[in-house]
Amino acid sequence: MHRGTDAPLFPEIYRQKLQQCAADGVLSDEDVKALTRLRVMLCIPQHTIDAAHSDICGSLFGKVVKDAIASGVDGYDADVKKAVRKAAHGLRLTRESAMSIAGKAARRIFLNFVKQARMAENRTEGAKALRKLIAFNSLVVTELVADIKGESSDTPPEEPSKVEDKKIEEEDEWGDEEWESLETLKKIRPSEEIAAKMGKPGQTEINLKDDLSGRERADLYKTYLLYCLTGEVTRIPFGAQITTKKDDSEYLLLNQLGGILD
Repeated sequence: MHRGTDAPLFPEIYRQKLQQCAADGVLSDEDVKALTRLRVMLCIPQHTIDAAHSDICGSLFGKVVKDAIASGVDGYDADVKKAVRKAAHGLRLTRESAMSIAGKAARRIFLNFVKQARMAENRTEGAKALRKLIAFNSLVVTELVADIKGESSDTPPEEPSKVEDKKIEEEDEWGDEEWESLETLKKIRPSEEIAAKMGKPGQTEINLKDDLSGRERADLYKTYLLYCLTGEVTRIPFGAQITTKKDDSEYLLLNQLGGILD
């Protein structure tokens, strides 16, 4: 066992070797063997090894997740799916670790939509912000989760979706420079494929249960429920208002919102 004055440097030596091995986004079997030999030779505790892997490999995977989220619906193609799967499995991350990293990034965007809904001028605008949250979950996060797990989310829906195609308007800045370049929602384009995906149940493992209080989640759900009941309301002169859109398929999206909030 090494007990010399160099011992405090051993964890850093291991980290440097790990960074070198993981530089291409994959830890091969040979890399793992070499790292194991180095750990044994330097007598580095397992908890130190775990911390190094979580930090270095987790950071690399986090960058892949951010790129996947920022690619948007049109950009979340076969190449992005391949990159996510390669990183999630090639970096030897546990599923729990990979999901934790993805969840943190996704919930950050979820909360931006929640903020927009709260700051909306009226209930209709608030509901539109929540619909964008639902779309983001269905069209991006659900795909991301499936790729982390190595599953396929490309199976066609049992029935054609009745969800009306929606054009997602360009978003304002997030107020956080790191995410100002996010193009996800601006890249959503109306199409039958997108409508079909939004008609299918979205993932619910990544949700806002621990980020919002029960009261806050209930208020958001109520906002969208009232939108489903009343439709899109437009104000006209003399203080009157009319219902210009009412689509019962919005209840499908309400159910998905419940899964995100629960």
